[in-house]
Amino acid sequence: MSEKTLNPQYVLDKSGKKTFVVLPVDEYESLLEDLQDLAAIAERRDEPKVSLEEFEQGLKADGLLKNSSVKFRQAGCSCRNTSQKFYSR
Repeated sequence: MSEKTLNPQYVLDKSGKKTFVVLPVDEYESLLEDLQDLAAIAERRDEPKVSLEEFEQGLKADGLLKNSSVKFRQAGCSCRNTSQKFYSR
């Protein structure tokens, strides 16, 4: 949860030891989403990468991209190819 602030509340036992954490629902759901994203990244770590051109061709072949070119930032674009469509969630 980069750049997100959590607002936990703690439930203490009789000795003052923290035993439970209470979070607002939206913060809890955001944490779950982050955890799912990290799990997906870990599962796909060893998958082969595809070039931007291959990625665009796949989108065009499925009618999801017209003849215009997709613009990605040079740094950080690592499209991965799997048995599933590599651009679907």
